[in-house]
Formats: sequence, structure tokens, C-alpha cells
Amino acid sequence: MAGSWAVLGRAVVTFLLFLPVSVNLEGLLVRREIDTTHYHDFVDMSAQLQDYANRYPHITRLFSIGQSVQGRDLWVMQVTDRPDQTEPGEPQVKLVGNMHGNEAISREVLIFLIQYLCEKYGQDDQVTQLVDTTNIFIMPSMNPDGFERAKEGQCGGTLGRENANGVDLNRNFPDQFSSKSYLDSNFEPETVHMMKWVMENKFVLSGNFHGGDLVASYPFDDSARHGDGIYSKAPDDDVFKHLAHVYANSHLTMHNNRGCDMWEHFQDGITNGAKWYDVPGGMQDFNYLYSNCFEITLELSCCKYPTADHLEQEWDNNRPALLAYLAEAHKGVKGFVTSSDTNQGIENATITVVGIDHNVTTASHGDFWRLLVPGTYTIIASAQGYTSETFTDVTVEADQATELNFTLHAVGVQQTPPVTTLSSIQQPEDTPQIKHHNYQQMKEFMTKFAKTYPDITRMYSIGQSVEGRDLLVMEISDQPGVHEPGEAEFKYIGNMHGNEVVGREVLLLLIQLLCENYGKDADLTALVDSTRIHILPSMNPDGYEIAQEGDVRGLTGRTNANGVDLNRNFPDQYFGVENSQPETTAVMEWAKRVHFVLSASLHGGNLVADYPFDDSPKGHAVYSKCPDDAIFQQLAKSYSMAHPTMHNGHPCDDIKPDEYFQDGITNGAAWYNVPGVMQDWVYLNTDDFEVAIELGCVKFPYGSDLPEYWQANKEALVEFIKQVHKGVKGFVLTTDGSGISGASITVHGINHTVTSAAGGDYWRLLVPGTYQITATAEGYPSVTQEVTVGEGDATQLNFTLQTWSEENDYSLPNEPSYSTNNDLVKIVKKYSKEHRGIIKIEEMSNKNVVDVEIFGQLARRKRDGDDITRVQPHVALIGGLNGDEPIGREILTRLIRHLVEGYDRDERIRELVDNTHIHVMPAVDLSFFSQAVEGDCTGEQYTGTRLHDRFTLDSQAEVPQVATVKDWFEKHKFDLALSLEAGGLVMRFPLDYPREGLSIADGATTQDNLMFQEIAREYAENNPAMQEGSSCNNKTFHEGISVGASFKETQNTLLDYAYIKEHVSMLAAHVSCCKYPAREDVPKIWRENLEPLLGFLSQARQGVHAMVQDQEGSPVPGAMLFIEGDPRNISVNTEKGTFKMLPLGQHRLRVEAEGFSSETKQVHVEDGQTRQLEFVLVREETLTYHGYEDMQQMLTDVTKQFPNITKLYSIGETVSLRRLWVLEISKTPGTHQPGQPEVKFVGNVHGNEVIGRELLLAFINHLCSNYGYDDDITKLIDTTRIHILPSLNPDGASCSTEGTCEGDKCRGNSNKVDLNTDFPSGSRNLSAGVLQPESLAVIAWMEDHPFVLSVSLFAGQLVATYPYDYQTGSAEASLTPDDDIFRTLAAAYADSHPTMHLSSSTPCPESDTVFPEGITNGARMDSHGGSMQDYNYNYHSCMEIAVWVSCCKHPFSSELDQLWRDNSKSLLNMLKQVHTGVKGFVRTTDGTAVPGASIRVDGRGSVVATAADGDYWRLLAPGEYVIRADMEGYQQGTRKVIVTSGAAKEVHFILSKKYHIFGMSPTIIIIAAAVSMMAIVCTAVVICRLCRTPAYSYSKLGTSEYGDTILMNKLKTDASQKSLLQDHEYHDDLSGSEDDTIYWKR
Repeated sequence: MAGSWAVLGRAVVTFLLFLPVSVNLEGLLVRREIDTTHYHDFVDMSAQLQDYANRYPHITRLFSIGQSVQGRDLWVMQVTDRPDQTEPGEPQVKLVGNMHGNEAISREVLIFLIQYLCEKYGQDDQVTQLVDTTNIFIMPSMNPDGFERAKEGQCGGTLGRENANGVDLNRNFPDQFSSKSYLDSNFEPETVHMMKWVMENKFVLSGNFHGGDLVASYPFDDSARHGDGIYSKAPDDDVFKHLAHVYANSHLTMHNNRGCDMWEHFQDGITNGAKWYDVPGGMQDFNYLYSNCFEITLELSCCKYPTADHLEQEWDNNRPALLAYLAEAHKGVKGFVTSSDTNQGIENATITVVGIDHNVTTASHGDFWRLLVPGTYTIIASAQGYTSETFTDVTVEADQATELNFTLHAVGVQQTPPVTTLSSIQQPEDTPQIKHHNYQQMKEFMTKFAKTYPDITRMYSIGQSVEGRDLLVMEISDQPGVHEPGEAEFKYIGNMHGNEVVGREVLLLLIQLLCENYGKDADLTALVDSTRIHILPSMNPDGYEIAQEGDVRGLTGRTNANGVDLNRNFPDQYFGVENSQPETTAVMEWAKRVHFVLSASLHGGNLVADYPFDDSPKGHAVYSKCPDDAIFQQLAKSYSMAHPTMHNGHPCDDIKPDEYFQDGITNGAAWYNVPGVMQDWVYLNTDDFEVAIELGCVKFPYGSDLPEYWQANKEALVEFIKQVHKGVKGFVLTTDGSGISGASITVHGINHTVTSAAGGDYWRLLVPGTYQITATAEGYPSVTQEVTVGEGDATQLNFTLQTWSEENDYSLPNEPSYSTNNDLVKIVKKYSKEHRGIIKIEEMSNKNVVDVEIFGQLARRKRDGDDITRVQPHVALIGGLNGDEPIGREILTRLIRHLVEGYDRDERIRELVDNTHIHVMPAVDLSFFSQAVEGDCTGEQYTGTRLHDRFTLDSQAEVPQVATVKDWFEKHKFDLALSLEAGGLVMRFPLDYPREGLSIADGATTQDNLMFQEIAREYAENNPAMQEGSSCNNKTFHEGISVGASFKETQNTLLDYAYIKEHVSMLAAHVSCCKYPAREDVPKIWRENLEPLLGFLSQARQGVHAMVQDQEGSPVPGAMLFIEGDPRNISVNTEKGTFKMLPLGQHRLRVEAEGFSSETKQVHVEDGQTRQLEFVLVREETLTYHGYEDMQQMLTDVTKQFPNITKLYSIGETVSLRRLWVLEISKTPGTHQPGQPEVKFVGNVHGNEVIGRELLLAFINHLCSNYGYDDDITKLIDTTRIHILPSLNPDGASCSTEGTCEGDKCRGNSNKVDLNTDFPSGSRNLSAGVLQPESLAVIAWMEDHPFVLSVSLFAGQLVATYPYDYQTGSAEASLTPDDDIFRTLAAAYADSHPTMHLSSSTPCPESDTVFPEGITNGARMDSHGGSMQDYNYNYHSCMEIAVWVSCCKHPFSSELDQLWRDNSKSLLNMLKQVHTGVKGFVRTTDGTAVPGASIRVDGRGSVVATAADGDYWRLLAPGEYVIRADMEGYQQGTRKVIVTSGAAKEVHFILSKKYHIFGMSPTIIIIAAAVSMMAIVCTAVVICRLCRTPAYSYSKLGTSEYGDTILMNKLKTDASQKSLLQDHEYHDDLSGSEDDTIYWKR
């Protein structure tokens, strides 16, 4: 029987092999198809990922990096050829999806990618190569909680966007422009897990996948100003742009995307993140700034959570892009950094590319990857303790990474102790007497050396212990008691724990060593001469007195006399401290008093050098890295390597045999967490770098052991002092050479600042390397220099700082004083005389008010040959609105001085003044200030008048000063204004009081709120006192800005008056918490506000300057400028044009003027820039009627005038042999562009309704004349193929008479046939033989063009109608299945018409019919068969509306101009409507276009056919639809889509061919094969049961060949049970003698 089964199996295989290749049975039997039909919730996703991890364990590993708020795992699937190990040289790449829970496409696409990589591994060369050479990590969902709340089909909105705590995870990462640190405990769990994962791995490349748009966005995501439209460039901008291009260009549609709304545009489908919009706290910036990883953000679809039928298309769109992006990890430079000593890789070595301010570090094997664009580079590898190595002229190619290997040589501290020896140095003369010293003996010892060596020693006390013992310090220096400028200060502290005594004794011996060898040993002498050494042998003398000799690990004497552990008693960065002890206080005051650079505290009980931090945020024993971790490791090693045994790392084998410290050093918190320690406090609160050194395993050794301890530590003690001379040192000086005390020294990339000492000298410990170092001081601008630190002594780097005034204010005095009224007047008069060219004083009606005008030379030019035809923005600066707030007056007085003095010295000031007309009113009333009191911060002592709430909106003013200010605003028509005030630290903007009924405001939020925020934020960010939202008078404002009503709700303020009444954008800068700050604060406040004020003046130029002229270049009078979304209009100055401030970003502007066509432009406003716009208006000619020949000539002339965008062609002839002329208008006339919709307009269908002809001729002229000028029209022509047939019935028109408004004369063609009843329709099935030639021409025209939309123009009514025109039975029978879209189209026309949409009365006097909303179903107005719009819809699925554009059929020519004005916007709007609904392509799986495919929408009657390039358009109203694509010989494609208003939704289909075998489909063949196989199996079973011999053979020794009947029956029964046995089992079927044994054959 076994032979039969084998034959059967071979037959099955043979049968299957003969199935067609196209039926992938291997895939059906072995591999799984990717199921793109549904979304995976968390349970489904988890199961799916686990299933693939189980099925592909050789290339996958599934793990979680943590859990979400609601406890869901953040799953990551690793896909690589060796997931159980880290392969040297293999780059790590991560892809993260679903960060926003409602942006679901990314989640599914990454799940599909996991499946694809697994299923295609070993089958597809590209996939196999990627998996074999790349360590790929895929996280489908970073926000699983949010996904569970999100709703399928919701394209917009925020439901599910945030995590379960309501936090947007892509705003939750540390931001480079914020003070929030990586260790901040307020981050969300998902964020914390992600940050930890990123920081712990050396990812090379990453993608962050989102939805809601279609673009690749790259860092930085925000800028310091946090304003939209600001390009925030990362150091690796070129690399990021390249990565974005790779994804966008490999994506099927992203690179062609112009954005998800009509006016959004992303060049090549990419954008800088901040340029698009500002995102602080974004994940891609965190990756770049905190790790090796280059991450970009990919927006995958315009719809955030499209219906599941889109998943297949999205997978097809993204698959090639994902694979191409993964391959980018293999570009740039790669290699290894190894040690010359060990030939092992060096972990965390730094790779620097010269000229790019971004480094990467090596992974655990010393391997690195550094992404770079093609070019030539200089690349440096450096590591702590090694000399750096540099390669120049490294060429990076485009196709693969350049390999670059570094070998570094160890330098500095050696791996064998010690570097130097003290064997030649004279040892302490009383070495045999090395012993323990109690307090009295210690004091006597120190006194002795102080007296013996008075020239180099000074003994002093820094305080007393609890029991009154002095904390004695021995200073050793060539000039004791004096800080010599440039000499570093060093300290040792011993015996902090009273029972840890070795430090106490070795420090006494160190004192002796230094003193006795001074002048004898050159090395020690140089050390004493160049260093001021302070030694405190015992910080805890009380504890020592009770400690016990021989104590190994005890606690007696450890604490001070109050029982407090002094090394837990310092203020802690995380947990604070209470009850500071006298010893602690004394040391802290000492550390702050003396400018120490380096120190060490000496302990006992172990043998290791311990460096900060000693505690962690959560109090756990983890590595707690401080910003200077590298130098602390070097310092610790300098001691351990100089010690004979410490560096071995096994300190106390007999006490702690399992303890090991690599190189004999440890991070404090990594050893054990200790809050309140001295070394952390020292680092965080002083300029000192301190380590703790454990000197031995026994805390209080016997005196006989002390010589051994001294021998072990003496060289290390000296070597550690030498470390104070490493890094950088120098002076911070003024321009006259004086030292600047307290200047801050900051190293770029290290978040720790040190300060200069009294003489301006500073020291900054650093490991070897190249650094950017900045010196800053109060009242001085910062200076930054680059320096290279070597292995030897400190590099000298001096800074010379100009005073703030020298650098920023032309050395003008910045005195701590206020100008008097006389001073103010004198200053402005002086400058007006000396600088008449740029400043003048304007006489005011109120003599107590001073108005100063500052304007540059450009403003004074007259219109000459090189005329400057532009207008400058006028800016008002006002101070002293309230008399008790004089700081504004003082600042503006100094600003006047700065602008005038700087005009001839500073190009920036000259450019600013030349381009801005500045008006300064330093004080509204000079007399008020005499009633204010300096230092009165609340204004309680002020007795004068306050004006801030006296500005009512009427023209009346109770106070003369208020009237003067109102007149000032009325006269100058300011573009921007600023009031400098006090009583806060905030930028305030309108409205100060909520108002109802204003078109420009809603409550307190104005129409210009975005621009106000932008201007306010710019000022606040440049003002250090405002930028952090400083608290002032118990009020704190985020970002230092506030709408006025939130600051203090106040009526009748100047801000509100200026904005509402004068249309001026006005803000107030509150520059001081104190209303009348002390004069000592004036210089600081001036420094804080100069740069913000200059920035404010620069911002006044941000916007557009519009000039309006006609096509002959002449100014257009009476032009008005409109800004989309703003109800206000602006009059355009005829000669100079008009300036309008605008916020950053895209804006649409329209200019209108009587007698001219309107023109629209789209403009992108950039930071501080004025965009020059030239509107060229086309003069509207007085319309007259055109006879047939006139029309023909006009069309010919237009074609000649605009040959690049027009084509004139004929579609046939009329009965009277007149040509039916069509003018095509498009960017490529005569050619159908793939994806470009075609639309037609038809006029004069009825011969006596000639108004349609004239409107379409005017429309032609309007489109062509405005092409290239009007952005809307230009874009529509560039993206649409427009066909205009002005007259379908020129024969009938030839007999019509002007002024005939009613009747049917000349309605028909020459055969008296109404052409709008002549088309085939459901009511009229005419053969071609009886149709009119005009109708036949249109029918043939329709066959040749895939029209999407059509508009036909009629007259005699004022209404837009839609199919059907013929009614049978009920009224509903006249409605098409597409009634909703027809109503939408008709309403689009009617709503743009000034009167058509009005339904309050009958539109035409002669008619009593009312059409609600100006639209109606055609049959309800005039039921008739054979209409053109019914034919369009029924036979070609072209949506046509018929519009009755005039009550009069043939109005007088004098009425034509008004009729054109009434209909022009509606006609233009119809062109926009053709770009709605859905559009796309139908292609085969190999990308071939499928023309003639049928596009059906479930529930709709019409079928759209694809054009020659497989493209289609289908107009649909907003809603949810199922769309199907069918083509003979192909599988049907189905998509579920949500259509929204606005631009058409792209829906593409990829069709697979149907295969037939012997005329049958593969499905039928497989079913037939399965049935056949079942039949064969059944037959085989029957045979088996009838005949046993083939299946089993047996023999019975000593019996006949066949046996007896009983035995056969038993064998049959047992044989049927045999399948239950396993191959390795033995079963004795029969018992009996050997002769009866049955042997089964397998």
C-alpha cells in the first residue's frame, strides 16, 4: 500500500505542476498573502505580530519597549538575518507609526511591511539583501491607546490623536528651545520609553509615519521664534532634504503632490518642518539632537483614518518608498574605530565631520555610520584617552557608503601605574613616625609646618565643628593668602566620615612632602608655584575623636557630633536637605568664597574613584551622567591609574570578592544611590569639579599599616593635583585690559557653566578635543571662539569683551538715570539740527507732547528717473501713556539716539530707517512725570492723570492729550504701533475688552490674532526678561505674551481704539514689573529691549506692497485690496501703491477696480520681508454684440494673441453651413494631459438667446487676458482643459433682434428645430438620420473628449437647472441618482451670482415663478425631452447644468456689461468645481494605463470611462462612497472612499488580469482539481479496504501462505488501528509461540 500512496502523491504533484504558472500555488500552500482588507486593533495586531515572530524566528524578534498609559505594549518587531546578536558594522534602522492614534494608515503600512519582509525573504533579492545587511526595527503603533478611540473614516479631527492622558506625543519630547530636560519626569510613558530606546541604541536612520497630508517633512520642526513659515535649518540640512526626496520620489504620488488643499504646495513633495508649521517638542528633532539617529516625518495620506478599502492602494503607494528609504542607511560613510593597543573597537568614540555641527558616536564594536550626501569631507575620530585621527579628502559617492577605518593610539594616563615616580623626591624626614594624629596632634603638626615654611604656607580655619573644633586648612602656594590671577585653586578634603581616617593622615603627609621638597624638587616646586593648594585634613574632627583604630567596616565616629552623616547633608538637586550642619555650612561657604577649580574628598572602606552624579531623579541605582561625564572619568582615572592597585578594579577581594570596578572608577549613582553628597553639590553650585576617592578597604587601619597606605597614594595625590592644569584657561577682559569678574564660560554641547574669578581669570576642565566656547558677562555681548584642547597643559584662551554699549549702542552712555523733561527736549532738538536728513520734530497742538519722525534718505526722494514707486510702512512708538510709568519714555529717548547715531555707522540701522517711517512719541504728556515717585512699583504714590482707559471710540476726548494722540493716529494712518508700558513683563495685544457685533473680532479675539501673536512672540523671545514667561505681579504668561483681556480686562484702551477705530495693529510691551523702577535698573532694561525694538521695527516691513496698474502700465485709480478671510478692504494708493502687514505664511489677495477685471494673487509672506506684488488689471471693454463673422474674427484674433494657451477648432457645421467654432484654453492646447479634467461651456443653444454667446466670448477674453497675472486663473488654465463653444445655433442667432426679451422667434435652427429637444434621451430615441447637424456635431464632440463637466447658457429666466429635463410620473422620477452633485453644481453657480441665489421674490418681473436658492430641477421648470444636459448625463456621464443667465433673452447691448459682471464669478467658479469629487488612474499591475475602464459608484447611475492614459474624473458631493473599476479581462477593483469638500480625492486602481484555462477561470480549475483529488482519495480508500496485501504483508512461520479466516479478520481490524502507532513504537499484535508471531513491514 505504501507504493500506492507514493504513486498517488506523485500524481497529485504532477497534476499541480501542470496548473498555469500564474496560479501561485507555492504562495497558497506556503506563503501568506498580505491582507489589506481591514485595520488591526491592538489584540489583532499583537496576535499578528506574535504569529510572524513564531513563523519566522530565524529573522525576527518581537519585543516591547514599554507600555502605554493604559497598559498596552509598545511592540517592536526586529527583522534581520541574525536577530539574536548585534552584528558589527550593520546599521540599525527604526520605523515608527501611529504616533497620533487617529493617523492610522502608518500603523497598517508598517504591519504590511513586516509581513512583506518576512514573506519575501529568500524570494526577493532586494528584500533579502536589506534583511541580511540591516538591523530593522518596526514599531507599528506608538500610541495604541489613541488608536482604540479613533474612528475609521474620519479624515480630520483630533479624536484619538493624543494618548490616554490627552497629550500630543509629538509635542512631548525635550525641545532644543525649551528648558525642559531629558530627565524631566513629566514626560508621558510612551515618550519616556521611546527616549530610552533611542538613547540606548545607535540608530542610524528612522522614519516617523503620520497622516493628514502627503509630504516628507524634515528637521528642524521648530525655531527659536516658534512662528510658522520659518525655515529652521539643521546642520545636516542637505542630508535631510536628500532623505525626504528619496521617500517622496519613490512614493507613487507624494512627489507630485501640491498639498491636500487647493492652495497648499510642497515642492517635490517635501518640506522643512518649521517652514510648514512650528512643532515644539517633536520626536524627529529629539532623535537628531540626542542620538546618532537621522529621522524624518512622513505624512502618508490626506485622510488621517481612511476607510479600509484604501489600505491596498496606500500599501502600493508606499511599498517602493519604504524599501528605498531603508536602503539609505547604507549611504554616507561607515567604518570602525579601534584601539592600536588592543585591536578592539572603541565604544562611544566621536565621529566629527568638519563644517557640520553634528557628531555621531561609535557602537559597541567601535562601528559607526555617518549619513552624508555626495561630496568631499574631512572626518575626525576622537575618544577619551586617545589621540584623534583625521582623514581629509574623503569622497562620498551616491550609490554606497565609503568605508573609513580609524586606529587611535592611547595617550595621557597610561594603563600601567604610575606616569611619574616620587622615588627621587625627599621623603618626609620622620617617615618612621607615620602614625595617627588626634585633633590636638594634627593641629600641632600643621602649626609646625606653617611656622617652618611661612613663605609657602598659611594655616586658617573655615569654621568649627559641633563640638567647637576648628576646621583647619593648610594653604600651600608661592604667595599664600593671595589669589594670583591665572593661578588655579585646588583643594583636598579628608576625614569627612570621622572613622575613615586614611585621608586625614595622607593629607598631613602630603603637606609635609610639598613643604620639605619645595625648592628641591623641580616638579613639586613648579606645582606649588602654579597652584594654590588648600588641604583640609579633617572635616569631621568630632567623629574622629570617638572612632576606633582597627575598625574595618563599622559606623562608630562616622557621623558628626549630632549624629548626622555629613556626606548626606548637602542640598540635593532632586530631594533637597534639611538642618545643614555646622561643618557642612562651613565647607559650602568656603567653596563659594574661594574660586576652586578641582578638588577631591578622601574616604575609606573601599578602593575606587567615584565621580558625579551620586544620585538619580528617582533614587535608583543607575548610571546618573552629569554633563561633564567625560572629564570626570578622566579625572577619576588619573588617580586610579597612578595608584598601584586601584586601577585593577578588584578592591577588596577578602571583604567583597564579587565587587568589580573597571579601571578602578565608578559613577556614584551606578554604584549606589546617595542623595545629599558633597561632590554633586560642589559641581552644581560652584565652578569646582570634585570626585570622591576611597583610599582602602579598611576604614581605620592600625597605625602600623599607614606607611603602606602612604606609599600607595602619595604619587596619585600629586598626579591628581596636576589635573587642575588640564583643559582651557585664560582671562575674560574688557577692551582696556581689565579683568571681568563673574563672566560665564560656556562650552557648546555641555550644559555646565563656570565663571571667571576676581581678576577675570578662569579655568575650564575638558578632555582633549575641539570646542566652541562662549564668554558672556552682564552688560557685555557674548564672544565665541573655537579651541582645540590637547593632552598636555591647559590651552590658553583669552576673551576680550566689548561693553554692551560698545558692541550694540555705538559706545553711547548707558547711565543709570532718567532723562528729565528738559533733557528729552534737548536731545531731540539736538539731533533734529545735526541730522536734518533723517529726523525732525513735528509740532503738536499740545505743547507738552513731543512727536519725533525718523525716516531715511529713500523716503525723501522725489519721483525722478530712477523713481522708487513704493510706500514705506509707518510705525508708531509711544511711551509714557501713564505718567507713573516713565521707563517707556526713557527707552524711547535712547532709541531715538540709537537710530540717529547708527544711521551713518550701521548698515542694519540705515536699511531699517531707509525702509521704515518711524514716528516716536516718547511721552504723551511731559508734565505728568513730575507727579510720579521713583521706586513706586505699584503707582500708589502717583497723583497725576492716567490715560490708559480714556480712549473712547467716538471722536470726543475729555483730556487734551488723548485728543492729540487720536489726531496723531488719524493723520499718519500707521501700519503698526507699540506702546512701551510697565507693571508687567509681557507683550499685550488687542482686544483689551471683549466685544460683540464686530466683524473683525469675536469676543476678545481679533481677525489679526495670528499676526498679533507672531509679533508679540518675536518681541518676547528677544527680551530675556519676557521669554520664559516670567512671573510678575503674581501673573505668569506662557511665552511672555497675552491677549489684553487676559492680562487685565479694561475698556477704552489705546490698543482697542487704534485697532477698531483706526485699523492699526497696535501692541503694548510691558517691560518692567515695577511701574517706576529704580534708576539703577534702567541700563539693564534698555539692554533687554533694544534688540526687541529693532526687531519690532523690522517686522513692520513683513507683508506685501501692492501696486496696481493696467496693461499699458498706467496706475489704476480707485483700486481696492481684499485679503481672503478679512472683511476689511484697503484703498490702494494710485502712485505709491499700498503696504499691508501680514503674518507669515500663505495669503490670497484680490484687487478690484471699477471698469477692470478683478485679479487674484497668492503670496507667501516670509519673516521680516516685504513681498512686492504687481497687479495688472485688464480693462473691461464695453461689451457689444458679435455677429457670426465678428465672433469668428474675435476667436481668430484671440488665438493669434495667445497661441500658447489657445486652439481654435470646429466641431461641424450648421444647417446653413456655418462652422461651429470651439476655442480650447489650456496649458497644452490640443493635447489631453493625463489627470487633467476637461470641461465645456456651450452658449446660444436657442438662437434668440444670444446673451450666452456674448458672456462666453467675454469669458474667453477674461481667461486669456488674465493668464499669467491672476494666480487663480493661471492655475485653473494650467490644470484644466477648457473648451468653449460660444454659439451652437448661429443660424437662429442671425435673425434675432436686440431688445427682444420674450417669444420663440429664431429659437430653433434653420430647420426651425429646438436644438435643446433634439438630443437622444430616455423620452426620445432618435436615430442619427433624423438629428440636426448641430446636434450631431455635439454628439461627435462628446465622443472625442472625456468631458467631466458642462455648462450650457440660456436666457429668459434667472436660475440654474439640472437633470432630468423630462418628467415621467412622479416628481421624483425626474431626479437623477446624482441629484446631490447636480444640486451642488447648480448652487455653486447661483451662489456666486449676486441675485440668482436670492429667493425672497421672483427673479424676473415677467415670471411669477420662485426658485428657492436660485436652482431647480429642469423638469420642474419646463419638462421636455431631448435636452442636451440629459444626453450628456445618460450617454457620457458628463455632469451638465443649464443656466438661465438673463431675464431677457436678447437684452440691449447697454445691459451686457452688467450681465457679465453678474455672471463672471459664477463662470469662474464652475472651473473650480471640475476639480472636486474623485480622480485617479487605472493601471495594470505592471503600471500600464487602462483606457476605457468603467468607473462605477455604488448607488449611482452613470458610468465614467477612463481616458487614453487611464485617467478619470468623477464629480461627487461630499460623502462616503464605494467606487469600482471594471475592465474586460481584469479583476474588478473596489475602493471605499470619503469625499470631502475642496480638491478632488485621489483614488487609483491597479487591476490584475483574469486568467482562463480551457475557457475557465483559475478558481473553477482549482475547485475542479480539488473535487478530482477528493475522488481519487476516496477511490484509494475503497481499494485499501478491499485489498490489504499491498498495504501490509505478513508471514506466519510454519503455516500456510494465506492463513485462516479468523486471523485475517483480526488483521483487518488491527490494520485499521495501526495509524495510531508512531514510527518508533513496537506493537506485539498476537501472543503465542514464536511460530505465531506476526512481523509488520513498514
